[in-house]
Amino acid sequence: MIYPIPPRNITGKDHLAYWDGFLTNDDINLLLAQPEWLNLQQGCVGGGSGANIVNDSVRASQIAWVGAKPEIAHIWDKLANVVAEVNSRYFHFDLTGFHEPMQLGIYTEQQQGHYDWHIDASTSDRHVPRKLSLAILLSDPSEFEGGEFQVKTVNDDVQTLECAKGRAWFFPSYTLHRVAPVTKGIRRSLVLWIGGPAFR
Repeated sequence: MIYPIPPRNITGKDHLAYWDGFLTNDDINLLLAQPEWLNLQQGCVGGGSGANIVNDSVRASQIAWVGAKPEIAHIWDKLANVVAEVNSRYFHFDLTGFHEPMQLGIYTEQQQGHYDWHIDASTSDRHVPRKLSLAILLSDPSEFEGGEFQVKTVNDDVQTLECAKGRAWFFPSYTLHRVAPVTKGIRRSLVLWIGGPAFR
């Protein structure tokens, strides 16, 4: 066992799992200290052609990309081990690894930061399809208002996922989800995707 508290499914749901305290405060502070935060870019939305388009009505956030560099190698190791554990318990996907850097995101009150309903499925030009998504809140929920992380269930019902600082949420990349508008403060998060052979 990697951590003493195992990941748990939401009662009655087969395609969502979370792991409490996945990132420690030290891990989060290390991520927040990375220089990539100084080179933020506007979050884009991608079309089927792989085009990246800025569309504030769909997505108003700023992002940075962080790869597998030595100073955060232990975080990548933790990610790999926990993803393998969670996948073996709940999803049983054929996964091969992380094929993209982690994405740091910031949603601000000034921008009414949000990301409307979308899926993380791969665009046609991505070599390795995204299959499992992972989202972690880096801010304490007391630091912002709004910014709810929501998914649509099989009945198209909207479910708000309770996000605690450092908690990792796992879900199939084809799941419809969104970040509701931030109405006060700043919301910081980390998202990444695990890829593998295309679903059959």
